[in-house]
Amino acid sequence: MTNSRFAVAILLTATLAFAEDPFVGTWKLDLNKTKINATAPKSWKTEISFKVEAVGPNQHHVTGFSADGKVTETHENIFDGKERQDAQGLSHREIRIDERRVRITTKGPKGTLVSNPVVSDHGETLTEAFEGNSPLGGRPMDGVVLVWRKQ
Repeated sequence: MTNSRFAVAILLTATLAFAEDPFVGTWKLDLNKTKINATAPKSWKTEISFKVEAVGPNQHHVTGFSADGKVTETHENIFDGKERQDAQGLSHREIRIDERRVRITTKGPKGTLVSNPVVSDHGETLTEAFEGNSPLGGRPMDGVVLVWRKQ
């Protein structure tokens, strides 16, 4: 096999691996299925969405959008279990449990919040359950469940 064919084979394998990641795609909040409490952020009560792009075998680029389609945030999730600081001074630790489940722990001055996103077997629903308190506001988030539909 020539070097160019070998390089193409590796690139194709990597592309297929990213395409199979069930988290990749655009997700819109399903307000009818979502379970929130009075302390949840107001934006979680509107038709927000986010886009996930694979940028490595264990890394996602995430872009959040408001109900009117404006970008509200961008960040990287790196599923290697290492703790990282963001610009707000929060620490994040992301772990990939298996193909369809991850755990994201965010720590801040007012609390620790654990998010447990799971993509359904059919790949059309992402359910994200929360435990703990909002890292910046200290609001209790136990029992909050966001349900997202793939667009």
